[in-house]
Amino acid sequence: MRTTIRAASAIDARALSSLHSTNLPNDPAALLGVTFLAKRLYPRLLSDAEVALVAEDASGQVVGFIVCGRPVRLSGLLGLRDFLTILLKVDARRAAFSVMRLLPRYPSDLPGCELQWIAVAAGARGNRLGTQLTLHALQELRLKGVWRIWVKTLEDTPGNIRFYESLGFTVKSRAAGRVFLQRSTSVDDNQGGNHHE
Repeated sequence: MRTTIRAASAIDARALSSLHSTNLPNDPAALLGVTFLAKRLYPRLLSDAEVALVAEDASGQVVGFIVCGRPVRLSGLLGLRDFLTILLKVDARRAAFSVMRLLPRYPSDLPGCELQWIAVAAGARGNRLGTQLTLHALQELRLKGVWRIWVKTLEDTPGNIRFYESLGFTVKSRAAGRVFLQRSTSVDDNQGGNHHE
């Protein structure tokens, strides 16, 4: 599959929201639906992002994205009704994680930025698109003077952990069912060479 990676813009908010909702169904924000994501979350993410990239297929359809920036407090975007909707939609196993996701996730003085979300459409997987998006984002961050990036994932998603480790991220801590990984933004040609999505 031939894809083009370009900077994301506000026009992409609906496409990113749709991919987010479809590919990250257990994410608390996704539980609020595409309209919430498109009207409230992604406009904020895209305006505040250090780097936001999309991958388009030959027809111009967005088939993947990555957003990196300072942590966004979802709690600042949610009303009481949104918060209750999340709690009612998640199963007991995910409830604690969902509530914690609404709270600040990292100290505000942590250097660098967070890989906030990355998603690749099901039909575009297997072409290393997630790897390409991440490596492009690392290059862009480095050019902007950002030297460190971190990401968090669920502890019960070993595939995600392996993906990030294959790209040079190292586990820094584990807490409340989450794994925090970090790496430098310097891009090494040898990193990302062993992972097949």
